[in-house]
Amino acid sequence: MKESFCKIFLSNKRFFFIGFLAFLFFIVFNTSGYHYTDTGDYPRVISGILNYDIGIQRNNFSRLEIKDHFSKFSYASSYTLLVYAAVWLTRFFSEIFNVQIFASILKISYIVLLFKIYSFYFKEKNLLNLAIFIAASIPLLSSANLGIFSSYYQEQLVLIFLPMILIGYLNGTLKGFYLSLFSILVIATAKSQFFYLPLFAWFFYALFCRENIQRKTILLALVQIVAIYTAFSSSEAVNLNKYHSEYFGIYQYQKMNGKEIDKKADLECVGVDAWGHKFDIDQGAIRALTEGECLKRNSNASHKSVITYFLKNPVNFISLLFDEGINKQVRENYFHVFYNEKIVMDKDDIFAKIKNTKDQVFLDKKPVLILLIFIFSAFFHKKRYARMIIFLSLFALSQLYISFFGEGYRDLAKHLFAMNVSFDLILFLLFIGLCSIVREKWFLSSGKFFPEGHAATLH
Repeated sequence: MKESFCKIFLSNKRFFFIGFLAFLFFIVFNTSGYHYTDTGDYPRVISGILNYDIGIQRNNFSRLEIKDHFSKFSYASSYTLLVYAAVWLTRFFSEIFNVQIFASILKISYIVLLFKIYSFYFKEKNLLNLAIFIAASIPLLSSANLGIFSSYYQEQLVLIFLPMILIGYLNGTLKGFYLSLFSILVIATAKSQFFYLPLFAWFFYALFCRENIQRKTILLALVQIVAIYTAFSSSEAVNLNKYHSEYFGIYQYQKMNGKEIDKKADLECVGVDAWGHKFDIDQGAIRALTEGECLKRNSNASHKSVITYFLKNPVNFISLLFDEGINKQVRENYFHVFYNEKIVMDKDDIFAKIKNTKDQVFLDKKPVLILLIFIFSAFFHKKRYARMIIFLSLFALSQLYISFFGEGYRDLAKHLFAMNVSFDLILFLLFIGLCSIVREKWFLSSGKFFPEGHAATLH
């Protein structure tokens, strides 16, 4: 009886596939109603292809009518291109675009990609490995991660293509590099805050993967040019970012931390965003001035102030990790301007509990914890496993700085989406590593149930 049970649990592939399909169905079915509230960003993605009225549909956009004629999209983004392609294909079968169907495809792709990473270390397809995979995936299955697929925010592409970068790296061949390169292109052109990813990846390859480095350099340089062009093609967004970088960013940071505020600053507008909301540490923001007043008065704002300040005072790169205004927003209960204006629409279920538990456990700790993980991983930099964690931890930290330099505290919580996903992937890899070591050292050494070769050694 015991041997029969072990055979089913450890060797039967049929039960594995049934279990994996059940896991996919459970996720897709139970998260079908999740979505993110539109905070004003959807029109720039879908206004040219779908009939959408933000005034009455910001929380009711699961089924939108497809326009008879598509107009050229005004916001250049790889995500916009993906949505256009999905809607174009849908119009051959229906006049309605159902975002839940689109989201279901993305969710399935997301889980399959995670399992692909997992399968590099646990190759056998059995119920035990499936159970370990599900446990490892828990941080990545929060309602905040799964809910964004049913929305029209560009950040969601990180959930699909960041794992693809890792898969390409683990593949270890030139074809694997091309997969990573394509994924880097998609993320870098999805949203302006990711524009630097090709350069970031080049440093990684130059340090750790120097095979065909000349070819990699040329291709990454081309991708970087495309990313820069895409990032600065929307002048309106860039101008808003410049203002928030100064007045909702560096000047507010100086004010809160008792540092001397730049003499050229318009003191009345420090901590006031383009819509007249004033930064508040307890509420996120409060209504202060007339909409657009400060933006008009300080139209010459630029990113130069924040960059110059940090370069002249590099200790602030560390201080920023402990900043109360930032740590208040390092959470997955994403909000828009005001803490009580939540944008993740979910249910009181296991996926929401994962989101809330992570916020409670890692409250005020995540940026520093990521830094410590990076330092620890650096000691094992010769192993590919550690290099992936180094890549993810540095990308996560870079997102904190890029987001703050880009728009300061303004909507910082959602801007840190990629940082949170990177952290979740780090937890995913750490759990896989721990289980791989335990299984190899304990179960395989016992020789009782596991045939040799069932677990992969970390490399």
